[in-house]
Amino acid sequence: MKIAVTGSLGNISKPFMKELVQKGHSVTVMSSNADRQKDIEA
Repeated sequence: MKIAVTGSLGNISKPFMKELVQKGHSVTVMSSNADRQKDIEA
C-alpha cells in the first residue's frame, strides 16, 4: 500500500512510519524542513 505521512519525526509519526516500512508498505514522508532528510531516511 502507498502511504503519505506528515509530521515526520514526531512521537506518533516516527514509530508509525517504522512499523509501516517493516510491514512492506511504500511510505512517502512530507516535511517542511529539508535538513531532516537523513533522519527520516534512517
